[in-house]
Amino acid sequence: MPELPEVETIKRDLEKNLTGHIVTQLLVEDPRIIARQNIKISNLAQSILNKKISQFHRRGKYLTMEFVDGSALIFHLRMTGQLLFQNGGGKVRATIHFNHGKKLFFKDHRRFGEIQYSKDWKNEKSIASLGIEPLNGSLTAEFLRENFKGRSASIHSLLLNQNIVCGIGNIYAAEALFRAHIRPTRKAKSLRMDELNWLVTSIQQVLNASIQNRGYSMNTYVDALGKKGKTQLFTQVYGKEGCPCSNCKNPLKKTKISGRGVTYCHQCQR
Repeated sequence: MPELPEVETIKRDLEKNLTGHIVTQLLVEDPRIIARQNIKISNLAQSILNKKISQFHRRGKYLTMEFVDGSALIFHLRMTGQLLFQNGGGKVRATIHFNHGKKLFFKDHRRFGEIQYSKDWKNEKSIASLGIEPLNGSLTAEFLRENFKGRSASIHSLLLNQNIVCGIGNIYAAEALFRAHIRPTRKAKSLRMDELNWLVTSIQQVLNASIQNRGYSMNTYVDALGKKGKTQLFTQVYGKEGCPCSNCKNPLKKTKISGRGVTYCHQCQR
């Protein structure tokens, strides 16, 4: 699933290429993309017709295309969703046409992704329930201490809780915990203040580095230009079970936490 760096990369591509453009047509090839909203395709298409894009936003793993009147389209890519300027083949679920001949294709091999229209997107339940953003200054050791207080869940599980801190998924939780020398199975309440400080720094470092590398591409993720990111070339633990640790050279181990495979170093992470 695209996480914060991947969605942020796509957001910046759309921002650069579509801000100020006007919607001329919406074609929905797969009605399931809007099924949860319980709206007719024709009504959705009419709702955004001739609307001018004012700006794009990212909240956690959600991306919004906001119009001048304050309404917006909310995109959730989920597992395999893609937003592309060109259709290079594959399953197109929806196409948005703009003035000057530009198009935006929503492609999704596994068909879990969604589009939602909202007149007040910031107060939609899916958006309003999200936790703090990790890169805007809100994430501090004090914040984590308050939210981890008395919680016996693993630190890895709580980093994936989108109601606490949004945008972090399995890839970046594993990488941040490795960088902070914290074992992913540790109870969140057991972390000391110095560990929380280092964890905050590590989270911000791995997310910013991945944005610079335009995201992690191993399966389906590509940016809006159809190009792969490069983060997978620099990860230290994710997807590297059995490989030597970059610090101590011991083989990395893999465990399951809440049904997810998590790779870590049993020597360096305590």
